[in-house]
Amino acid sequence: MNLVPYEPVMLRITYHMPDHPHVLQEFVWQFLDFAPVYPRMNHFVNYWRNNIEGLIHTIEFDCGTEETTTRQ
Repeated sequence: MNLVPYEPVMLRITYHMPDHPHVLQEFVWQFLDFAPVYPRMNHFVNYWRNNIEGLIHTIEFDCGTEETTTRQ
């Protein structure tokens, strides 16, 4: 019995390169996060939006059996 619902998560962010906005780059990160709220993933995406110059095009994440895509 698993008392802490941590799940493996793969986060894929496709973003516009700051110096070449017509070029898309991809960032992929695998980590464990607390389901179903995913605070680590949400913190990272908020950090990206507030501190990184690359404008997010697409966010995709896969956590266990679910896959979700969000377009910005």
